[in-house]
Amino acid sequence: MTYETAYDSKDLDILKLLAENPQLSQAEIGKQLGVAVGTVNWRLKRLVSDGFLRTVPGEGRKLNYFVTESGTALSRQLYTEFLERSFSAYRTIKKQMQDLLDRCEADHFTTIQVYGDGDAAEICRLIAVSRGLKIVSSGGEQDPIISVNGLQISINFPEKKASAQPLDGRNKENQDD
Repeated sequence: MTYETAYDSKDLDILKLLAENPQLSQAEIGKQLGVAVGTVNWRLKRLVSDGFLRTVPGEGRKLNYFVTESGTALSRQLYTEFLERSFSAYRTIKKQMQDLLDRCEADHFTTIQVYGDGDAAEICRLIAVSRGLKIVSSGGEQDPIISVNGLQISINFPEKKASAQPLDGRNKENQDD
């Protein structure tokens, strides 16, 4: 069964937490997910009213939340969608990075700088290393600089000087060897 409602990764996280520990309080869920208790409360009410969770009275005023069969099906769907988005993003990053590295290798660069944080920047670093390029933290003006901002990847090449030699040590007359 496919659910066409606006459930997302936070709902998936809540379902996973409650599948492991139905006695978690809303405050504990909020703390683990880094969201406000009000947000957790709203999401729990929605998951319960849509039949993905069922409640059982706990100690005092506390409720225990149990994931239903349809909640398990929703978890599988959300996880599959998450994986599809992740692999799509990976393929996008990989293609952009390979195109930029093709340009670097065509100009005989053997070292590059990569700036950026997060998974996308790490993927770029791994792709560069797998292609045999050395990543330096600061190479001055002689290395291309690859900047990663989310899924946007750009490159700045160093300015070519009239007497500049390719970094692999070959001069232009001997490149046909």
